Amino acid sequence: LYAILSFLHPDVFTKSSAFDEAFDLGTSGHKVDAERLDFAHYLMKPFVLRRVKGEVEVSLPEKTETKIMCPLAPAQTFWYRRLLMRESGALTSIEAAELKKASGGGAGTEGANTGADEGATNNAGAVSTKKENAGEFKKLQSLLMQLRKCCNHPYLFAGTDVPEDGVPVEELVEASGKLAVLDRILTRLKDQGH
Repeated sequence: LYAILSFLHPDVFTKSSAFDEAFDLGTSGHKVDAERLDFAHYLMKPFVLRRVKGEVEVSLPEKTETKIMCPLAPAQTFWYRRLLMRESGALTSIEAAELKKASGGGAGTEGANTGADEGATNNAGAVSTKKENAGEFKKLQSLLMQLRKCCNHPYLFAGTDVPEDGVPVEELVEASGKLAVLDRILTRLKDQGH
């Protein structure tokens, strides 16, 4: 905040010491001087405008949202299945862990009454299982992002046959279910004079 104020008014904000004292959050109390904060807000008010679309342009109609379910194009279906099959091991292990947790079973509970050494072994197994599950979870997060890319467009992946000069618009529309639906909607709206 001080850097912005100093940039805007270098003649007024010459030293940061008073500002640093007022907003010293490095102490255990984390206290901010309310008067100085109000004064800083007062100084910033001319430079920071909060503008809401409804206040600026009142003639805009109310926004309506419509969800349209778009089918996957054949190229998207190919990549979607390929991605799922590549990570099928991660999906299976996460599903098994969730089923085990839901059924009341868990790592380290079977050998709890048999002795200290066996319990320590089971606890070590539980720790390694948690680490493996964390790795699998990261794989699934990455998989989710890849599937989102696939739903947008299959040409976003490395390894797709994209010509040097780009893909013609017709092929782009054909390869993506979303673009095919959008193409139909825009064509219809244009014909109706929108």
